[in-house]
Amino acid sequence: MTRSLLLGILAIAATLGGHYAAGIASSPKAPKGAAQDQVEVIKLEPISAPVIRDGMVAGYVIARISIAVPVDEAKVHKDLLIAFAGEAVFRAIYTDSSFNFSEMRAVDLSEISRRVVEFANKRLRTPAVREAVIESLNFVSQAEVQARRAK
Repeated sequence: MTRSLLLGILAIAATLGGHYAAGIASSPKAPKGAAQDQVEVIKLEPISAPVIRDGMVAGYVIARISIAVPVDEAKVHKDLLIAFAGEAVFRAIYTDSSFNFSEMRAVDLSEISRRVVEFANKRLRTPAVREAVIESLNFVSQAEVQARRAK
């Protein structure tokens, strides 16, 4: 009787142990650097930058951009990231002389994204901004702005 009881307990323990071991072996393990690889996408408010040509305002570029930053940085410094990334977007557009909409040629969006990341990280003094995604980029001429004001 005692022997049967001990064999039953052993069988139950073996079954539970095997089930537990199988669960551990089959569960996916995150790599050590996985927490660092997770990013949060932060959408910035639309930013407008004047386009100045020949000493006059030719119009405004209106950009909608999102930035990808590590999750841990976003939790701690989200407001600072938004402020410096917004400034970086403005600088990248304002200082870019290739915005010549009178010729209607394509703008190198990858170069603008690269410059936004570079300017933001330089200002933050850390490589916190991993990527900048341009959602929209529009130009409003000064004539259109004045026509809308007249209405």
